[in-house]
Amino acid sequence: MAKRFTDSRKWDDDWFVGLSAKHKLFWLYVCDKCDHVGLYKPALKIASFLLESEYTEEELLKVFEGRIVKLSCGKWFVPKFISFQYGRLREDGRLHRTVIDKLKESLTEELFNRYVWDLIGCDNSDDTLKDKNMDKDMEQEEEKKEKKEEKKEYSQYVRLTEYEYNSLIVDYGLKTVKHYIESLTEYIGQNPASHGRKYKNHFFTIKSWMRRDSVKMLPPPPKPLQPRPEEPMADPAEVHKMVKSLTSKLGGKNAN
Repeated sequence: MAKRFTDSRKWDDDWFVGLSAKHKLFWLYVCDKCDHVGLYKPALKIASFLLESEYTEEELLKVFEGRIVKLSCGKWFVPKFISFQYGRLREDGRLHRTVIDKLKESLTEELFNRYVWDLIGCDNSDDTLKDKNMDKDMEQEEEKKEKKEEKKEYSQYVRLTEYEYNSLIVDYGLKTVKHYIESLTEYIGQNPASHGRKYKNHFFTIKSWMRRDSVKMLPPPPKPLQPRPEEPMADPAEVHKMVKSLTSKLGGKNAN
């Protein structure tokens, strides 16, 4: 749930305005970090680091008493998250049904009846708008995912994403990859209806066949040689001085 509703009127709410700066920041943080049903898995060391304030469980549960409920599983539940994000929950709605089922699974019967039960019922126009907006966001995310993972035909029956195809070539070489694409094409072609359903993911099928045949991966490409740094040219006067000194030590004639 990447996009969420936020209430600009909270800055007129006496409760929110009365919080200290560090607790205002944590409330905004937990409303963003909880999952789509308002459950937050406490990670207070991370929160303290990100928000640059020290937090303890005892402190936060006291400050947010009634607004954050600690569950027996250890997670924290933000009850008002549901009513604000979804409004009325409709059991016949796909999105709302997943929310209701998740809450039934996570909350005790007592907590479910206290915080959720009254939210399940008929819709109103505002809630319907929220629901439509969320459905639209979900559809857009799915479209992006499908577009990102669009597969291309590399033979009559074999379809791979460009990333899958390139990764196979890098790991096993073009010749080997083409051989297995042809083999899979031939196999599916014998019975497209049956074999096509059996081998839906062609990338994993090819990888599986390669493991079966003990095909070895190509060695990693060698690292490029680093050019040797150019050595500075010696000063002729210094060289002459060193030779003269060495000759003197060895008892020879002085170098001119």
